[in-house]
Amino acid sequence: MNKKEYMKKVDSELEKLSPTELKNILLTKAADISAPQREVFLNEITSQVNNDSFFENTLKEFLEFQEKVEDGFYSEGWGWDSDYCEEREWGDESWADEVDDFFRAADYLLASENFLEARIIYEKLMSILEDCELLPGPPDARSLLCTDLDKVAFKIYRIIYLTSLASERVDLLYKEAIQNPYLWRNKGFLTGVLAIDDTSQLPGFYGFLNQWVELLKTNNSASTDLLLREAVMLMDGSEGLEIYAKKMGSIHPGFWIDLLKITATKKDYKKVKEYCEQAMDAVNPDYTIYAEIGDYLIEVGKHLKNNSLIQHTARKCFYSNPTLERLVFLASQADGKYDVIMIEACKRVEELFISNQTKSSLAITSFGESTSVNEYIYAWVLVFSSQFDKLQEFCHANSPTWTDTGASVTFTVLHRLLSCEDTSNQIQLLKIVLPKFYDKQKVKIFVKLLRPIVDQTINSMQKKKYLNWCMEISNQHITYVVSNKYRDDYPRAALLAVSMAELINEIDSEHSAKKYLMGWKQKFLRHRLFREALRKNASKSKVAAVAGTEI
Repeated sequence: MNKKEYMKKVDSELEKLSPTELKNILLTKAADISAPQREVFLNEITSQVNNDSFFENTLKEFLEFQEKVEDGFYSEGWGWDSDYCEEREWGDESWADEVDDFFRAADYLLASENFLEARIIYEKLMSILEDCELLPGPPDARSLLCTDLDKVAFKIYRIIYLTSLASERVDLLYKEAIQNPYLWRNKGFLTGVLAIDDTSQLPGFYGFLNQWVELLKTNNSASTDLLLREAVMLMDGSEGLEIYAKKMGSIHPGFWIDLLKITATKKDYKKVKEYCEQAMDAVNPDYTIYAEIGDYLIEVGKHLKNNSLIQHTARKCFYSNPTLERLVFLASQADGKYDVIMIEACKRVEELFISNQTKSSLAITSFGESTSVNEYIYAWVLVFSSQFDKLQEFCHANSPTWTDTGASVTFTVLHRLLSCEDTSNQIQLLKIVLPKFYDKQKVKIFVKLLRPIVDQTINSMQKKKYLNWCMEISNQHITYVVSNKYRDDYPRAALLAVSMAELINEIDSEHSAKKYLMGWKQKFLRHRLFREALRKNASKSKVAAVAGTEI
C-alpha cells in the first residue's frame, strides 16, 4: 500500500471515531512507547499548554498595538528620520514590521496546531488592514508588508476546515469561496488550501470532496463552475474530467477546456480532434468559450496541414467570438472564398451589434461571457469587406471617442500605414487603431491583407471625398486627448496629426498640409509635451520639408 492509499484509509477510519475513542487510542499508544521515547511523546502533549500562554501574550501585545493605531500613534512620524537620514514620505512605517511579526506569531500557532488561536490572530490582523486610514503609507499601505496576504486567506480557510465538523465543512467553505472568488480563480480554491502544508493531508478530505462536488453540481455560476472543475481534477484527474465533460459539458463547458489543455500537452492530436468535435456539438456557439474550444481544433488542423479544417473552424470561432485577431486570421485563411466569408462575417457582426444595443446587460453563466461586439470590431469588419462608405456613415452616426475607437480606423491611418515600408513605423501607426501591441509578424500579415483592399477600393477621386471626413474624425480625437491632458496619449495624437498632414499633402497641397500642422501648434501653444511629440513625428515624415522647423 503506497502512502496516498494508506493516508486515505487512515483518514477514512479516523472520521468514524468519537473524541473519547481517539483519546483511548492515544492512551494505549502512550503505554506502548519505550522508555527513551516517553519524554518526546510527553513533550508533544504538553506543548499545547505552553502554546496557550504564547497565544495569550500575543493577543495582549496585539491589543496594545491596536490601541496605538486607533490613537494615531503611527501618523505622527512625519519629518526627518535620523535612522534613515532622510525625510519620511508617509509617516511612521514601523507598524508594518510589527504587523509582520504578529503574522509570524500566528504562523507559529498554526504550525503547532493551535488552530482556533491562530485564526483569532489572523482575522484580527486582516480586520485592522481592511481599514488602512490610520496606517500611514502609499495608497495601499498593505504593500509595505512582507507577509503574503493572499496566503493568509488560504491559511484561514485551512483552519476553518480543520476546526469544523465534517457535516459543516462544505457549507462553511463554500460561503468563504463565493465571497472572494478573485483571490482563488487563477490558482484554485482547494489547491490553495492544500498548498499551505504539502506534508499534511487534510482529515476526511476524500469524503469532503464527494460532498463538495455534489453541492457545486446544484449551483450554476462562473465561480461554482471553476470550483467544480478543480474538485473533479483533484478527485479523479483527467479521467474524471472526461467523464464530467461528456456528462455535463453542455452546462459546464470548462470541463472540455481543461481536458483539451491536458490532452494537447501530450500532443495526442487524434484525441484532441475527437474531444473538440464532441465539445463543439455540445456547447452553445453563442458563448465565447466555444471559440476557445475551436482554437484547439485549429492547432490540430495546422499540425495535419488540413487547410479546409482550419478555414471551417476559423469561421465558427469568429461567429462565437468576433475579435480583430480572429478577423485577421479568418481573412488570411480565406483563399478563394474571401468575399463570401467577409459577407458572412459582416452579417454576424451587424446582428450582434444590433442585438447588444438592445440588451441591458450581457449574460454571464458558467459558459463565461455571451458573444458580443463593440464599435471597434464592427468598423474593422467594414474595412476588411471594403465598405468604406458604410464605415463613414457608421462613424458619423456613433460619434466614438478615442478609447472605443471604431472611428479611429480612418483612411488617414490606413493610407500612411500602407505607404510606409518600415515595420517599426507601421507598428507605431497600428498603436493608434489597435487595442494591443502587434508583433512584427502580425503587422506584415495585417498590411498584406489591407493593401489590396484599399488599393482596389479607393481611387484618387474617392480620396478627395474622404478627406474632410478623415479630418473631422482625426481632429475630434486629437482635441479630445490634448484638451483633457491625457499626456500618455500625446504621442498617438501627434502621430495622427502628422498622418493627416501627409494625406492633405498628397490629396490637396503642401500649403494646406503646413497650415494644418501649424493650426495644432497655435491651438495648443501652451501644451509643450504635445508640441514636442508633434515636432518629433513631423521630422520623420514626408511632410518634414513642408513643416520645416516652425512647429
